[in-house]
Amino acid sequence: MKIKFLILSMAFFLHSHFSSAQKIKIEDQGPEVGSMFPDFEYETLDGEKVALGSYSDKVVVINTWFVGCSGCKVEEPYLAKLTEEYKDNDSVVFIALAMSSPNKIQRYLERNGDYGYLQVSVPRKEILEKYRVVISPSHFIVKDGVLVAKYIGSPMVPHYSNLELFREEIEKAVKE
Repeated sequence: MKIKFLILSMAFFLHSHFSSAQKIKIEDQGPEVGSMFPDFEYETLDGEKVALGSYSDKVVVINTWFVGCSGCKVEEPYLAKLTEEYKDNDSVVFIALAMSSPNKIQRYLERNGDYGYLQVSVPRKEILEKYRVVISPSHFIVKDGVLVAKYIGSPMVPHYSNLELFREEIEKAVKE
């Protein structure tokens, strides 16, 4: 009886979790451009508090990813170059919301290198429910709490034009 209940419970969980994620079309993922980005307060892997509301005078660049995401791994060297370009610019903050455990993220970064984002571990369910993101990597540019641009499910690499568009959107947000 317990095994049957466990199997039914697991089936219900998997169906409800994956069917709700499947219903979100790629163009509907993330908040709408021009709307308020969901506020957050997290702790980075280094113990630093990060809260969207505390960056009201800055451009906040947010990346969602997870350990094991091949597109995420491909874009990391380019994100590292991008964060390097802005390292002396206090008006831009880069935050990664990683859907993996803190230990897994830490081991991954030790093996593969840090790409310049403040790293936060956030449960996948929260990323889905709060930010409406299923596909990784995804990127958001937020200024004064408002989403000014989003890039869903496409790695930021030079052979796609999105890396240059992403850079231009960041620069445009900094100048406004």
